[in-house]
Amino acid sequence: MGQWTWRWRIPPAKAPAGCCTSFQRGYQGCFIPTSARGSDGILGDDMGLGKTMQISAFLAGLFHSGLIRRVLAVVPKTLVTHWIKELTLVGLKSKISDYSGPNANVRNSELQHAFKEGGVVLTTYDIVRINYKRIRGDFYHEADDDDERNLWDYVVLDEAQQIKNPMTERFKSICKILTVHRIAISGTPIQNNLKELWALFYFCCPEVLGDRDEFRERYENAINRGNEKDATNREKHIAFFRSHKLRERIKPYFLRRMKGEVSLDIGSKNGKTLGKKNELIIWLKLTDRQVQ
Repeated sequence: MGQWTWRWRIPPAKAPAGCCTSFQRGYQGCFIPTSARGSDGILGDDMGLGKTMQISAFLAGLFHSGLIRRVLAVVPKTLVTHWIKELTLVGLKSKISDYSGPNANVRNSELQHAFKEGGVVLTTYDIVRINYKRIRGDFYHEADDDDERNLWDYVVLDEAQQIKNPMTERFKSICKILTVHRIAISGTPIQNNLKELWALFYFCCPEVLGDRDEFRERYENAINRGNEKDATNREKHIAFFRSHKLRERIKPYFLRRMKGEVSLDIGSKNGKTLGKKNELIIWLKLTDRQVQ
């Protein structure tokens, strides 16, 4: 079972000057496989810490080293342009195929080009939901035996919390796309409950937390019960223990750093750094209707 090793791996000649901050270089998202399982996992850094650039630079290192041929990046429609910009900054402009537009013929042409020539295919969650069979290569008949087994080297999900509900067609269709490695990117990996965390891990590392029933029995039920108002001291103790075990279990596959933990060089000339994040918590009483 693989774990992540964080290391800057882009060849110096290929890494454009200034494309990454010292923080991103020091903790670059270059997930070097340490076993046969490889480098699957979740990049859950706080918003604003440059997750897209970290993954773009990681992919650039792999492409320039000849270690991968095709990557599928599934992103919200509003972030397609941002991904194109970041991939261009790390020298992958010629490898971008845009499979997110409204014209099906143009999309299919871009996809076929990526199948033949390789590169990074950018698409959206809704397009994957509708066209997952085409994306996974069901209608591509020009691949050799190796390509047919592993058509995609990486599937990357940005704003991966969009698959937090495992009962949706969006979640099911994405999980049906065969790939060697999977990476989920999310600044909010847990928004409401532990089921959402399980969904992300089932996408990228299904063996880490097991199936849904196994996860409920081993972690979720006990943790949720310990958080109830009427929980006994014993139940609270069990919940604490299970929470600790869960954190230890996901730690090798889950990188999350908050803004307060890092110093981000915004400009080497003026020496500016990221200011401290201030949070204001205001407690409000529910109205009678909200209580009902």
